[in-house]
Amino acid sequence: QVAAMSDRKKAEALVVKLKLGGHAAFTQASQDARGETIRVFVGPKLDKAQAVRTKQQIDSEFGLQTMVKQFSPR
Repeated sequence: QVAAMSDRKKAEALVVKLKLGGHAAFTQASQDARGETIRVFVGPKLDKAQAVRTKQQIDSEFGLQTMVKQFSPR
């Protein structure tokens, strides 16, 4: 997971940046009592070591603190 935000336009802009950087990025939206949350993901990766390397690359390139999560299709 690269980010979680409430602003859909910002989430989509981040997806575009990630895709331009060669990453397979997508969003998933969820709704709760506080409103909508859009999560930005890259992947999935089958190999955890590869996922960790991708995380480190994105953190360095975009100045983010991402996390590796198990993929769960909706």
